[in-house]
Amino acid sequence: MTPLRGWGQAKLSISSTFNPFLILYYLFLIPYFSSPFPVPSSPIQPICLIFMPMKYLPLNPEIFIQNRNRFVARLLPGSIAIFNSNDEMPSNGDAIYKFKQNSDLYWLTGIDQEDSMLVLFPDNPDSKYREVLVLVRPNELKEKWDGRRLRAAEATKISGIQTIVWLDSLEAVLQTWIHLSTNIYLNTNENDRKASEIPVRDYRYIQEMKQRYPLHQYFRSAVIMKEFRAIKSALEIEVVQKAVDITHQTFERVM
Repeated sequence: MTPLRGWGQAKLSISSTFNPFLILYYLFLIPYFSSPFPVPSSPIQPICLIFMPMKYLPLNPEIFIQNRNRFVARLLPGSIAIFNSNDEMPSNGDAIYKFKQNSDLYWLTGIDQEDSMLVLFPDNPDSKYREVLVLVRPNELKEKWDGRRLRAAEATKISGIQTIVWLDSLEAVLQTWIHLSTNIYLNTNENDRKASEIPVRDYRYIQEMKQRYPLHQYFRSAVIMKEFRAIKSALEIEVVQKAVDITHQTFERVM
């Protein structure tokens, strides 16, 4: 979901996880280092955020634009690539575990929201649809229970992707794009130590696509992603260095 941008957006969530690192962040870092968060005007405000899960600070969208360009440059001519978000994992009753985004989708878009997709089709005759971000259509009534969802303009600001398509209208256009393509790149988890037997969304989607479009050529996006994600760009190194600096300064102050 969207990053925190001010104290006015802070909401106490009883179901959120206690986060000791968030205490350090608000009690020690905010008053002394530059940040997009304002300095608390009272000691009560940081306490209100202790029960909130940590959110990403806003990142430069050029990071994700460069990442997509690197990936697309490796696709064969006439290829379309599709990436899915991770599943929301059920707990008990109607509860779900805290959502964790698919790392490859986040690396390409910066979007940390469930039921998201990315479609890259660099040879699409309509240039508007050469990169498309797919999101759940916001529903204000549902948001009262599930939390706020990204609007199109917000998603564009985060990802640098200009074309946003709502998930409930994707099928009407995706089939046309598939028919225009020759190759389909789909994502898989190719971590050598993975041990889960849960049929996750990526693998369900592969089976669905092969049933619907059996005569296309299929390729593994993971081969490209593993190579590129192992080598950090200059902009990514800046983010890593900032995180290192914050951690170093925090522990210096605590000690």
